[in-house]
Amino acid sequence: MAMLPSFFNNRRGSDILDPFSAFDIWDPLKDFPFTSSNSLIPRENSAFLSTRIDWKETPEAHVFKADLPGLKKEEVRVEIEEDRVLQISGERSVEKEDKNDTWHHVARSGGRFLRRFRLPANAKMDQVKASMENGVLTVTVPKEEVNKPEVKAIEISDDRVLQISGERTVVKEDRNDTWHRVERSSGKFSRRFGLPGNAKMDQIKACMENGLSLKFIDTEQFQRLRDLKQLGAAHMVYPGAVHTRFEHSLGVYWLAGEAVQLIKKHQGLELGVDNFDIQTVKLAGLLHDVGHGPFSHLFQSEFLPLVMNGTEWSHEQMSTKMVDHIVDKHHIDVDSEMMRKVKEMILASSGSGQKNDAGEKRFLYDIVANGRNGVDVDKFDYIVRDSRACGLGFSFEFQRLMETMQVMGDEICYPAKEYLTVQKLFATRADLYRTVYVHPKVKAIELMIVDALVEANDYLQISSFIEDPSEYWKLDDSIIKTIETAPNQQLREARNLIRRIRTRNLYQFCNEYAVPRDKIENFKDVTARDIVCSQKNGGVLLKEEDVAVSNVRIDLTRGMHNPLERIKFFKDYESEENFVIPDDRISHLLPTCFQDKIVRVYAKKPELVGAISEAFENFQFKTYGIKVQVHATPEKKKRRM
Repeated sequence: MAMLPSFFNNRRGSDILDPFSAFDIWDPLKDFPFTSSNSLIPRENSAFLSTRIDWKETPEAHVFKADLPGLKKEEVRVEIEEDRVLQISGERSVEKEDKNDTWHHVARSGGRFLRRFRLPANAKMDQVKASMENGVLTVTVPKEEVNKPEVKAIEISDDRVLQISGERTVVKEDRNDTWHRVERSSGKFSRRFGLPGNAKMDQIKACMENGLSLKFIDTEQFQRLRDLKQLGAAHMVYPGAVHTRFEHSLGVYWLAGEAVQLIKKHQGLELGVDNFDIQTVKLAGLLHDVGHGPFSHLFQSEFLPLVMNGTEWSHEQMSTKMVDHIVDKHHIDVDSEMMRKVKEMILASSGSGQKNDAGEKRFLYDIVANGRNGVDVDKFDYIVRDSRACGLGFSFEFQRLMETMQVMGDEICYPAKEYLTVQKLFATRADLYRTVYVHPKVKAIELMIVDALVEANDYLQISSFIEDPSEYWKLDDSIIKTIETAPNQQLREARNLIRRIRTRNLYQFCNEYAVPRDKIENFKDVTARDIVCSQKNGGVLLKEEDVAVSNVRIDLTRGMHNPLERIKFFKDYESEENFVIPDDRISHLLPTCFQDKIVRVYAKKPELVGAISEAFENFQFKTYGIKVQVHATPEKKKRRM
């Protein structure tokens, strides 16, 4: 009910609405100065002034209904005033109390109410009828009959008029249903917009969001994300980190929608942001991770390089292939131009995406995966989600950035006062890497998983799945259970590694060192061969397969460079210029180096911890002239068998 007729005359005396007048919404009470503040209404009158009146339109009439419990027919007045104004009013007097009555609670009120409605021109003001039954007032205003023109969903006339119309039918009610309140409406709407002279009338596109995202979500390819842990093997150290790529993707979908809606709210007319753009950005957020492999980044960064030397495969590229596969497999009716942009947005941060054409609203490509400066809703979601799942605190507030951002020069910029908020984004991400993502025990487990996958690859042909999306979607974290439970002799070594993980017989951490700052730029990854070649003669003879090395890199997203050098700020919302802020203008407490490289060495057998630790120290002497590790490997660990 409360349906607003689509054919009311607007204030310009024309049935064509200018889109740049915006907000030209008809208000039935706009001409009457009633306040909505209950603080100005006497208590005894508040129940009546807040009385809600439903208004619906049928093909024959306008119907008003009001709940007026406790009022008699004689206490209600329905009046017609000049200029097609319908006035409904009533008054209930306070009942006279008997001094002998004792009331424990008094809530029923007395007082007056008055509601006025301006009716449309087609209302037959001389045929208004009113009735009251069981405390419900019904006022019926018949309508003049009009010839109904044939209307299409989108109609473009020669004078650049866009007409959008629709109709929703009344839901048939069951007599057994009991409704305490009805506000959803049925009926028709029709809106017409005079488009400007530069509008391309032959390239109009229309999309309806409702249901499109679900068409992607409700596929086996997307549901596969439920079986991909967001943090790889971190849940074996942080038990709460069992969240998956599925909920992360839904989170990015939601945040992407919020971000682009805020841009539209504040700068929509200026930037030309429309519903097509909103749906495109949201789909990119939803689908940006559908190409991830088992145990997330482990699959791409550590497993594939060992079995496919020189491969340039990335989960972003695989995501675009999976998107195409989902559309084709499930016959999803979606605009091809929208899907082209979705795939470009997914690739925006990988370096492999095509540059979008000039004038394609480049700022939209920075919302989901920002290849320009690294500030994007993907990070907003996983930083908060991962921190909470692992029981860690964080001081970064992404809401401040979303609420204050502004597009300037086709780029998303932030107020200068939010410089430290942006810096906290990158600092919190670096802390998560050090504390969770590359935790020594997490890396020990991941090294074992990688070794197990490598051992099983020849038999299971795991790496071949990346060539075909129709096969790739079948690959998820359950590959470990497949290896563990398979009886095949060819999987014996891989199976033993998985069972060692289950029984906590892990690769033993020997020691680590941080690469000296002046050596970071030219640093080359340390290998097991480097450690084995550094052992002294005598004692245990080490082999490369006895040693596991993890070369850890932690940065603020731009390697050795400060990511804030790429972020634009503005003075205030009246300014028209953006600028970069040098970090020494803000604080001298901020970091001057933006990358750490850490070398960690593990013994695959506990009895080799002592020999490998000694070889590791020799390697440091040979490379740097000193031992750069913080302390020696504990003797207790060396003696562990």
